[in-house]
Amino acid sequence: MKTVSVVVGILGAVLFGAHAQTTCPCVYGEPRDCEASVFMSSGPAGDTCTTTITPCTPCECNQEGTFECAIVTRPRYEYTTEPQCELVDKSQVLCPHEQPALSPCAQAADTCAFKLSGPDYSSCVDPLPNSPDVCITSDFTYNGNEINQVGNTNLNPVSEYYQNGAFVPIQSISPGPSQTFSQSFWKPLTKCIGHETAQSNQADFLHDRCVRVWISSVQFIAPDGSIVNENFNDFGDNCVVFSTCAA
Repeated sequence: MKTVSVVVGILGAVLFGAHAQTTCPCVYGEPRDCEASVFMSSGPAGDTCTTTITPCTPCECNQEGTFECAIVTRPRYEYTTEPQCELVDKSQVLCPHEQPALSPCAQAADTCAFKLSGPDYSSCVDPLPNSPDVCITSDFTYNGNEINQVGNTNLNPVSEYYQNGAFVPIQSISPGPSQTFSQSFWKPLTKCIGHETAQSNQADFLHDRCVRVWISSVQFIAPDGSIVNENFNDFGDNCVVFSTCAA
């Protein structure tokens, strides 16, 4: 099987004349793998990524194709100077009738006012390093607005895992670690998500999880440039949801 150095399932924008198309005639290509840039952390120098191998999209635009594929634009990470990376808009070809249904985690993320500014729902974040108060996600936004800072001082529970068809407080998951998680294990930092240091065998329960974190306050930049502060008295949609990668 071939491996090609392109972002997951991404092909170059298909152009007919001078205008980008939303559909194209297409064919099913040979199975192949792609190199994907996956977000790792955010720091003073910017975002950093790592590389993983994943199956490419099976469809390719081809003028002689007998199927019609959709072309969508989605944000993806690309290296600037490895391991530094940045989000860029890339065109993706979707096979006929093969656009995947949203997972329960992605559906939950759609209901939250806070959303990660990084990759789409098919991506995951690495829950390591096992260090306190280190961003493991990209920055998030609030109803599409840039955030200055957030807080989680008065909501209970603060963090939850999706388990057996529902979100449950992280301290109540079963099976769980020998030392129970604190309810604030996963927590918002300035404008990203980090976690406390895993104790005992808690690190065994960080990977391959759907995580929901509740947020109780936010300071954001409104479209007119003004700074707005909001404090929330109930859950509402004041959450952010993401998935962690498998070990």
